[in-house]
Amino acid sequence: MDLSRVKLSNLKYMNVMINDVCCVSLVDSGAEIWVVSDAIAEKLDVETCGHNIRGIFGDPIRVNFKMCGDTDCENVADGIPILCAMAPR
Repeated sequence: MDLSRVKLSNLKYMNVMINDVCCVSLVDSGAEIWVVSDAIAEKLDVETCGHNIRGIFGDPIRVNFKMCGDTDCENVADGIPILCAMAPR
């Protein structure tokens, strides 16, 4: 297989706050649903709300999300509530 024509793109990340916990997030402009690792969900101590999403993710969770401009994650905005799929480690 000739991989000489394959072009790789750098992944982009940003600091975010989920339920007032600072996290690093992968920027994926084509995503159809937010995905949170089950390790982060354990830190957030959130309850699930529903059933598995198409059998590949765990139960969905509701969280409060806000973007951060720096590693200190200082953002006084209220944030927005979102529904996330939970992915296994």
